[in-house]
Amino acid sequence: MKKKFLFLYLKTGGGHLSTARSIEECILSSKEDVEIILADGLNNGNKFMKSIIEEGYRLSQSIALWVYEILYGIHKIKTVSKLTSNFVAAFVRDEIFRLIKLHNPEKIVIFHFFLVDPVLKVLKELNLNIPVLTVVTDPYTAHPMWFLHNDQNYVVFSRKVLENSAKKMGVPEENINIFPYILNEKFRVSDINKLDKIRSKYGFDNGKKLILIIGGGDGIPKGEKIVKNLVNFLPDIQYAVVCGRDKKLFNKIKTLSKENNLIKVFEYIDFVSELMSVSDLVISKCGPATFMEILLSKKIPIISSYIWEQEKGNVDFIVENKFGIYEKKVKKLPHIVNELLSNEDLYNSFLNNINKADLQNGVESVSEFIYNY
Repeated sequence: MKKKFLFLYLKTGGGHLSTARSIEECILSSKEDVEIILADGLNNGNKFMKSIIEEGYRLSQSIALWVYEILYGIHKIKTVSKLTSNFVAAFVRDEIFRLIKLHNPEKIVIFHFFLVDPVLKVLKELNLNIPVLTVVTDPYTAHPMWFLHNDQNYVVFSRKVLENSAKKMGVPEENINIFPYILNEKFRVSDINKLDKIRSKYGFDNGKKLILIIGGGDGIPKGEKIVKNLVNFLPDIQYAVVCGRDKKLFNKIKTLSKENNLIKVFEYIDFVSELMSVSDLVISKCGPATFMEILLSKKIPIISSYIWEQEKGNVDFIVENKFGIYEKKVKKLPHIVNELLSNEDLYNSFLNNINKADLQNGVESVSEFIYNY
């Protein structure tokens, strides 16, 4: 009989699910004695709470980022964090209870901080001693809510998270396991002989530069404005715009693409790695999964926005190591793109810094750790 691992996530952004899927794929590709149940902790739960958490996150990112940033700051107060955690746990509890009773997993891996509390409460209620491991998906600036339970074991992706978040919340260092960031293994430097074929596959001209504009699962803030400014200033360049689940942005860019065949627009897709492999530059927000996908694909990121504090560590990592550029003023983005594409020395200096860093994908080492945990 196969071992059962229960992987729990929430759909707030794309990073939690993409990390879980990457580990799932890696384990299943090398282990024949494992069955992984990948489950949304809110899938069969309270619809109102599901809407608040998922849609509230998406809307705050695209329409009122300041609301999210205020909530993020308030929840750094431990008392507030615990109250919210208990509140959410009450709505999530039934689905977690159902999943654990149904599958009786050998181990549970959590990919969202809202799920830690309900999992531990259900296990206590059922008097089960199932090992629990939490994978902290924020690589450089992790919210204290990840570490409300300092007797748990964690996987983190930088010493910065250990020092600035975990230890400050009282988590012993021996409970923290540091690995390189996790991505799907398809995010890597592509075979140069396949690039022309990939471009043709998606309708791009091999003789023109290509800019990828992407913001993760929930789209990119100010996406329409970014595209319009770029097209007006650099009309001979091709643009691939990935809107994720942002239907409103997709429809707006779709309208633009009907007037300009150099614009290709996509919704939520599973071939981002291919688009990234054939792009010359990538404009993005600084979500954890997306910016690491860009760097491991050996592409130069131009960061147009980030979530205050939560993603600031990601931006600092890019800028301080001279891997890419941060510019929040949309009107300046076309000039930055033009300068990078027209100045070979400048372009290569960023690429050289990325190559020298020799960034690693931690998916294999983390997958092995989870398997043996």
